[in-house]
Amino acid sequence: MRICPQGGALPTIVDAVEFLGEVATADPACAAEAASGVRYLLDTDDRPVRHGLLRAARNGEALLAAVRVVVGAADQRP
Repeated sequence: MRICPQGGALPTIVDAVEFLGEVATADPACAAEAASGVRYLLDTDDRPVRHGLLRAARNGEALLAAVRVVVGAADQRP
């Protein structure tokens, strides 16, 4: 389990949602509540990542991938 991003950089929303995905995968019972909080990011055109950086598109895609993990865990729970 990660505690902070590599290299000592400040955490981003991508890091937080990736961590949430790890928790949701490990404990699917909590995934439904978590999924309801991040599912909207799949439908929005403007992702809450820093814009104007070379990594903006990559961070946006990483964020969507992490949200899909959380939502997928919620959909798979018994």
